[in-house]
Amino acid sequence: MAHGMSGLGNNPTLALLFFSAPLREGPRIALRRLVRLRTTKPENACARSVLITFPYRLGDYLMLTPAIGALARDESGLQVDLLVDPGVAESIRELARGFDPIRRVLAEGSAPWRAAIGSGWDRVVHLGRAEAREHGLALLGRARRVDGGDRALLTTAESIPHLFFEAVVGRPPGSADSLRPIIELTPDATDGEGEGALVVAIGGADWNRRFPSWIALVRQLGERLPNREIVIVHGVEDRHEAERVAAAVPAVRLQSGALGIRRICSILAAAAAVVTTDTFYLHAAGAFARPRVAIFGPTDPALRITDLGRADVRAVFRRDLCERAPCHNDMFDRCRGAPVDCMAISPDLLADAVVAVCGSGS
Repeated sequence: MAHGMSGLGNNPTLALLFFSAPLREGPRIALRRLVRLRTTKPENACARSVLITFPYRLGDYLMLTPAIGALARDESGLQVDLLVDPGVAESIRELARGFDPIRRVLAEGSAPWRAAIGSGWDRVVHLGRAEAREHGLALLGRARRVDGGDRALLTTAESIPHLFFEAVVGRPPGSADSLRPIIELTPDATDGEGEGALVVAIGGADWNRRFPSWIALVRQLGERLPNREIVIVHGVEDRHEAERVAAAVPAVRLQSGALGIRRICSILAAAAAVVTTDTFYLHAAGAFARPRVAIFGPTDPALRITDLGRADVRAVFRRDLCERAPCHNDMFDRCRGAPVDCMAISPDLLADAVVAVCGSGS
C-alpha cells in the first residue's frame, strides 16, 4: 500500500487522514493515534474533484456511499475518484454504475492511478488501513477502550457510516436515513426476479463471520414459512456451502454466484426479507430498505447498521457465547478456526427473528 501512496505528497492541495502504526500491550488493544494534515483553502472554494483512498471491501464501500452522495449535493458538479484495493476494484465499478458523483474507480498500483497522480485533485481524503481490523473505530479519534477484567474492546458513539460521513463531508449527517447506502439499478436490472421471496445470502467477508448452521436454519424457515419461496444467493467463494444447503433442503431455489453483483442486488431489492451475516449482502439489502435479519458475532451491529430502530430490521447476536465479543476481529490469536464461538447462534433463535420480520414487513 505504501508504494501506491508515495505520490500523494506532491499534491499542493492535499488533505490526508492517516494513522500511526498500532501498539500492542499483551492481549489489550491499543488505540490508534490519529494525525490529520490539511492545507488551507479559500473559504469560498468549491472542490471540483476529490480523491478518496479506500482500501476496504464491498460492504465498506456501501457504507461510504452516503458520504459521497452528500458531498455531491453540497458541491454541485463535484466528481469523485476512488482509489481501492485491486481485488475489489471491478466489483466496486459494477456497484458504482449509475451513481453519478463517482467518475473513476482506480485500482491501487494500476497504470491509470499512476497517470492520475500527475493531474492532481482539489482535495484528497485518505481513509487508509491502520492495520486495524475494525477501521472505523479509530477514524477521527472517536474510539475509546473499555476494560473489564481481562476484557478489552473498542467502542464509539457513532456508527462507521457516520464516521465516514464526517471524514468526507466535514459535517455530521442530518438523520439515520441520510446514511442509507446507495446502489443505482437500471430498470432492466430490476426484472422482479425473486420478488416476494425470502432471500438467504450465504457468505462471509472474513472466515470468522461465517455462520455454521445454514442447513438447520433454512430447514426451519421452510417449515415455519411454508408459503414463502426461499432463494439462496452466494458469492463465488461460498458456492460449496450454498450447494450443501440446497442439496439438504431441495425446496429452496439456488441462484448461482456467477450471476454477477448487480443481478444479485436486483434479487435483494425485490426480496420480502433478507437473512445474512455481517457482509456486503447486509448493506446492499439496506440500500433498498428491505426487511432483514443479520447474524452478528465478532462485530458490533450498532456500528454497521444505521436503521436498527425499524421493526423489520433485526441484528441477532449472543454475547454470552464468547467473553470477548464483540472483538471487532482483533482477537485472531484466540479464534484460529471457523466457526468461532460467537457465531454459534441457535437456528431456533434466528428463525424466530425471521418469522417476526416477515410478519412486520407484510
